[in-house]
Amino acid sequence: MTERDVGETRVGVVLRFGSSLPSVFVSISAAPRLCRLPAVTKIPASPIECLGVAMTEDGVVPVIALGPARKDALYCREDEQSALLVGFEEALTGAFPKKNGGVLLGDEEVGRLDLQLHLSTIIRNHRGGNA
Repeated sequence: MTERDVGETRVGVVLRFGSSLPSVFVSISAAPRLCRLPAVTKIPASPIECLGVAMTEDGVVPVIALGPARKDALYCREDEQSALLVGFEEALTGAFPKKNGGVLLGDEEVGRLDLQLHLSTIIRNHRGGNA
């Protein structure tokens, strides 16, 4: 799926984390789906942001913590990489005004989450920068 821009808007999901963390925008191109967090199997010695893995209808995927909440999850798939994102307090869907590479939510500029980059950064940091 490709980036979906409609006129001066971008279609997707804004994940809000409360006042402690900045919101992030997940483009419709990542095929986001809100779901309940399924059972998570921990993986020894995994990065702290990786809570483990979970079974979805598409197979086993990593569960990545973006914040502290653990109620709902957002399934995303970019290219060949899938993940369940957790930690958000609120998920807002729709077409949002474009702002730089992300969107505007009221007065807040919300950056786009690049799933591939985020996952590779977690791995690189866990390995001490030796990816």
